[in-house]
Amino acid sequence: MTVLLRPATPDDRDELARIWHEGWWDAHPYFAPQLGPERTLASFVERMGTRIPITTVAEADGRVLGFAVIHHDELEQLFVDRAGRGKGIAPRLIAHAEAAVAAAGYPLIWLAVATENHHARRFYAKSGWVERDAFEYQAETTNGPVPVPCFRCERRLRD
Repeated sequence: MTVLLRPATPDDRDELARIWHEGWWDAHPYFAPQLGPERTLASFVERMGTRIPITTVAEADGRVLGFAVIHHDELEQLFVDRAGRGKGIAPRLIAHAEAAVAAAGYPLIWLAVATENHHARRFYAKSGWVERDAFEYQAETTNGPVPVPCFRCERRLRD
């Protein structure tokens, strides 16, 4: 399978929101159950709409299989469609995010990972990311931010 990475367009919004919604529900309700009532498909459509300009899409054979949202030096979101998991898409998106953040002049890239999300924590560690401080990530909701226990994971891009 040949995977193409490209900038997201407004036409991608609904498909990206679906992937984000499904991916979130596949794992996050166990790590952030307080967010469950807020995480409707409509909420992901709305949130994705504001992120289109900072989103990279992974596509194969005309089908969107994943995305990465890069906000300044943060890999804010990384999700892969169920049909694309295990096919090397996440590492491609991470490499792209690292290159984009480095090209923007930042010395490191970071992300927040839920403290209880052991699967993701192992994946990032294998990808060369290092866990730093524990902190409470302020997850956005319609009623204001909700704290989620996380680790800050970093990858140094240059000295």
